[in-house]
Amino acid sequence: MAIVSTGRLTFVVLVSVLVSGCLSAPPSPFAALVDTKNSGGSTPPHWATTAAFQDRVKEVHTVCANRSTTYGNQTDQSRKLSFGLAAIGIIAGSIIVPALAAKATVAKSAIAAWGGVSGAANAGQLAMRSEGFSTSDRLKSYVDFKTAVDAQYKNLSEATSLGQGLLILAQIENTCGATPPPSGTP
Repeated sequence: MAIVSTGRLTFVVLVSVLVSGCLSAPPSPFAALVDTKNSGGSTPPHWATTAAFQDRVKEVHTVCANRSTTYGNQTDQSRKLSFGLAAIGIIAGSIIVPALAAKATVAKSAIAAWGGVSGAANAGQLAMRSEGFSTSDRLKSYVDFKTAVDAQYKNLSEATSLGQGLLILAQIENTCGATPPPSGTP
C-alpha cells in the first residue's frame, strides 16, 4: 500500500511542478488522467505514470516554458523601449526646448535639434506600433499563444489512452515550438 501512495504522490508532485511554471495552466491540467472509476479519482491510469510518458511531458513543458519566456521577454523589451522613447520625447519637447527658447543667447539650431529629438521619439513610437512591436501587440500574441496551449493542456487532461496522450503532447509541442513569437526585437 505504501508503494501505491508514493506513486500517487510522485505523480501529483510531478504534475504540480510542471504546471506551476508553464503558462499559468489550470491547477491540474492532467486531472482527467486520473482513473476516477477505480479508487475515487486518486490513481492515474497506468500509461500516464510510465517514465517515458512523464519524460515526454517534461520535454514538452520545457519547450512551452521557453516559448512563454520568449513572449514575456519581448513584451518587456517593447514596454521598456516605448517608455524610453516617450521619456526622451517628453523631456526634449516639454523641458529642454522651452528652456532653450527662454534664453536669448541660445542658437536657434540647438532649439531645432532638441525639437527634432522630440519629434523623432514620437515617430519611433508610431513606427513600433505600426510594425507590431507595441507592448499591446506583443501581449495579444502572448495571450493568443497561451489560450491555444491551455486548450491543448485541457485536451491532454481528458486523454483516455497513451496514444491519445502522446498525440496531444505532439500538438502542444508543435504549438509551442513551431508557432513563432512576433518576429524581431524592438
